[in-house]
Amino acid sequence: MKKFTYFLFSLLMSVVGVGSASSANPISWGTDGTYTIPASGFVGTSGVDNVDGHVSYDGTEGGALTWTPAGGVDMSDVKEVQILFGDEAEREKAKALIANLDIANVNGWYSSKLNASISFIEYCYKAKNVSYIKWNFNKGTTGSYDTFQGVKLIKRVKSVPADETDIFSLGWVNETGPCAIDFEKKTGNTIFGTDAASSGDKLSYVSISKANYGSIKVYGEPNDVIRLFINRAENPSDFQVTKQIGTDGVAEFKISDIEAQLPASEYLHLNGVKANSGGEATVYAISLTEKPFELKADEINLTTLPFTNGTSTSTPANFLGTLLNGNSLIYGNDGTGDYYADVTNFQKVRVYADEGAIIRMFVNRVGNEALSGAKEQYITVGAEGYAEMDVKTVMSALSAEYCHISSFKVAASWQKAGAKEPAKVMGITVYGEREKTINSNLYTSFSCPFAVSVPGEVTAVYKARLSDDKKSVVLTEVATNGIPANTGVILYGAGGATVKFISTSETITGDFTGNQLVATSEAGKETAPANAYGLKANDNQFARIEPGITISKDKAYLVPPASLSAKSLNMSIGGGETTAISEMETEETAEAVGAESYNLAGQRVSADYKGIVIKGGKKYMVK
Repeated sequence: MKKFTYFLFSLLMSVVGVGSASSANPISWGTDGTYTIPASGFVGTSGVDNVDGHVSYDGTEGGALTWTPAGGVDMSDVKEVQILFGDEAEREKAKALIANLDIANVNGWYSSKLNASISFIEYCYKAKNVSYIKWNFNKGTTGSYDTFQGVKLIKRVKSVPADETDIFSLGWVNETGPCAIDFEKKTGNTIFGTDAASSGDKLSYVSISKANYGSIKVYGEPNDVIRLFINRAENPSDFQVTKQIGTDGVAEFKISDIEAQLPASEYLHLNGVKANSGGEATVYAISLTEKPFELKADEINLTTLPFTNGTSTSTPANFLGTLLNGNSLIYGNDGTGDYYADVTNFQKVRVYADEGAIIRMFVNRVGNEALSGAKEQYITVGAEGYAEMDVKTVMSALSAEYCHISSFKVAASWQKAGAKEPAKVMGITVYGEREKTINSNLYTSFSCPFAVSVPGEVTAVYKARLSDDKKSVVLTEVATNGIPANTGVILYGAGGATVKFISTSETITGDFTGNQLVATSEAGKETAPANAYGLKANDNQFARIEPGITISKDKAYLVPPASLSAKSLNMSIGGGETTAISEMETEETAEAVGAESYNLAGQRVSADYKGIVIKGGKKYMVK
C-alpha cells in the first residue's frame, strides 16, 4: 500500500442553494443518529478507481471520488462527516494527512482535523442542498487505499426548530478564523464565538437585528449555566448576561431583557457564549426566535400593492422570512421587468433584514434588458434593522416620472463587497406623505392613492352625495381615523393651513358607504368627465367643470346624472333641510344666541366645540 502526498475531502453546494423553491431530499437517519454512504456510492474520475473499497490513483490532475445524490440532499442536521476505513493504520494516515494540510477553509467548510472527519456544524445553513461530496487526490501522486468503507454522517443531538434561526446562519463579523465550537463537550471556557481574551477579539461578533428577532435560545443539558457576552467592543468591562438551562433543556434570553440592561445602543452584537465561570456546560444548539414582523403605523406592506404590468396583475414569487443565499430572489420576478410593484406615489421603500445584508432592486426594467446605472439599486441594512430607498431620488436619477420595482434580491458578496450572505428578509414596506392646503372657506376636496391617517389639523372629514331633490350636495361627517386609498372626501379645517397626510397601515374605522365623490387620477392628467362638478376654491359650492378641463391630483369631484343642468350646487350638512352653508350665521352671531348648542347628530356640545352647531333651530359655524 502506497501513501499519497495528500488528499482533500470537500462538501460543495449545488447552484439551487438556500431559499430556492426547490427542496433537497432528507437523510434517512438510523436509530443511532447516523447514516453511512457506502464506498460503492463513490465514483472515481480522472485516474481514480474504486473497486469494492479498493481505491487507486495514478496521479492524473483532477482525480476524485465523488458521491452525487440525485436531486441533492439536505445535510443541515449533520454534525460531522467521517471518512471510514477498515484498517486503523489507513485511518491514521488519512487523519495525519488532513491535519498536515491544515484544511482551514475548503470551499467554505471548516475541518475539525479530528478522526479523519470534517465538522461543519458552524456552516450547516449552507447544507440545505448539497449536490455532491468529493474526495480529491493530489496531482502527480500514485498509490492506493485498500479499506475505504464510505462516509458516515452523524446527526446533531439537537436540531434547531423549523420556526427558529440557527445562530450560524447569521455569519461572523471581523473573524480571523473559525468560531470556537465545543458543542456536546463539557468545558469551562468558550462554547461559541470568541473568548475575548484580547481587545481584537472583542470586535468579532454575530450581529442580531433587534427589529427581527425576539430571543436567543441555548439548547443544552438541564441546570447548566450559560453566559452571553454582548457588545464587548463598547463595554470594556465585559457586559454579560447569565441564565440556567431549564428542565426542558433550553435557556432563553429575551432580547428586550438584554436591551433593558445594556447601555443605550442601536445594535446588538453577540461576541461569545461560555459556560459559567469555573463551571461546565454542554450545549447542543443555539438559535434565534423570530419576532413577528410588525408594520410601523405610518407604513404600508408593499406585498399588498398590485403586482402589475399596467393592464393585468400577477402573483410574484415571495421568499420573505426565508434564509437566502446571495443573489437569491426575495420578492417579485427573477429576471424580467414585465410585472412590478408601482411605488411612484410613495417617498420611501424600506426592507427589513439582518444587519449587513445588501438588498438589490431592479427598477424600471423593461423585459430582460441588461441592468445599468440607477436601474440597479443597492441599499444596505444598518443596525436599526432596515435599509431605505428614496423613491424621488431614484426617479430623478432615471429622469423618470414613475418608479416600478420588479425584483428584490439578496446581493452576493461578489456583487457588492462586504455583503452579508445568507440573509433573512422579514418585510418590505412603503412610506408616503401628502401635503394639502385648506381653502380659505375652510373646506377642500381631497383624495390620495394610498391610505392616510387624519392629522389633528383636520377638524372633520365628510363623504358626499347628491341630494334626493338633486338641488344640493349633502355632506355627512365620517367619524374616522383615516381616509382609504382612492377615496374622495371633503375636509374641514383652518383656512389657509397646509396639512400633511401620512400613510397608514391601521384599519380605517370610518363608514364611507354611499359616498359619491370620485378620487382624481394621481397622474394629474385626468380630463374631467361629462357633467362633473368640483368644489369651488374658497366658495361653498360645487360648480360644473368645463369640458376638457384637466383635474389635478389629490382632489375629488362629483358626477351627477347627465340630466342635471345646474351650473352650481350648494352644500348642505346631513340628510335633512337643504341649507347652503354659505348662508350660515357667523360665530359671533352664535355667541349672541343664548340657546344650548348641539352638533349635527343632535348631541349636546360645550362652548368650546368647533365646527357646525345648531342653536335655536339654526345652524352656525364656530371656528
